[in-house]
Parts: sequence; structure tokens; C-alpha cells
Amino acid sequence: MLQSWQVRDDLMRPELRKADIVLVTPYILFGDRSPISLAGLVQENAVVLVSDGAENIVPYMRKVEDAVVRFITLQRFSLIGQEFGKDFNTPSVMRVRNMVQKKGGPHVETYYTVATDVQREADRTSGVQEVSAARIKGRVVFRIWPLARIGLIR
Repeated sequence: MLQSWQVRDDLMRPELRKADIVLVTPYILFGDRSPISLAGLVQENAVVLVSDGAENIVPYMRKVEDAVVRFITLQRFSLIGQEFGKDFNTPSVMRVRNMVQKKGGPHVETYYTVATDVQREADRTSGVQEVSAARIKGRVVFRIWPLARIGLIR
């Protein structure tokens, strides 16, 4: 029902900072439709977890092996992390800017423009990307750490 995640960078300041721990309601995707969760449908300005797309690269059994090793080692060791780097297959926290329906063959597919709140100085658009509905993994709803900043995420 809820997952906890640690924010890995400062690109969502001032709302979220590096090392904040947040609760996320996972989205479920039914066919080509919009993802839905206990927090509702994906909406503009919602803060969401966006997959980097790595789940399409690594075979399912390899991910299962990695999950078992991470569980046994209390998240201190990852087979996939050793092979591809520690940030491989780590979702990013981003804000939904808008939704677009695109016709792709016989179906209509949903895409979202997502961006970080803080843009890098070198390239003001580097944090903006268009992602498919399948890459939206969950909605960030509540910050639980640090205790001084506990509360809902807007």
C-alpha cells in the first residue's frame, strides 16, 4: 500500500531535499490507460517517482536474485549495482508538468512531461523529460524524515 523511499538529490528543493525519506503510493497501470493508485490518478503538479527505464534491460530472474541478495545483506550489497553502478534502476523524484495522449498504431498511449523543481545551471531544460505512463511508479504523498519537516507533499 505504501513504500518508503529516500530522496537521492536536491533537484526538488525546497519541497524535498537529499536524504529526505518519503512515503509513496505505488501506481498500477491497466493496459494503456493512466496509472492509478490509492492517491488517485496522475495529475499535474503531483510529485511522482519516475523509473529510469532500467527494468526493461535486466531480465526478471536477475532482478529477483538481486532483491534476495539485497534483503539478506540489509540493502548493503546489490548484484545489479555491482554490475551497472549504484544508481542503476533507481527512480527519480519529479513533478508532473502535463499529460499528452499520443496515437501509436491501434492504441492511444499516455505520456507525461515531468521535470525537477530545480534546473541545472548549465542547461535549464536538462531536468525535463517526456515519459510513458509505465515509467510513473508512484506518487510521493508524505515526508517522514527528518522529523522537523514531517508532513504532506504538495
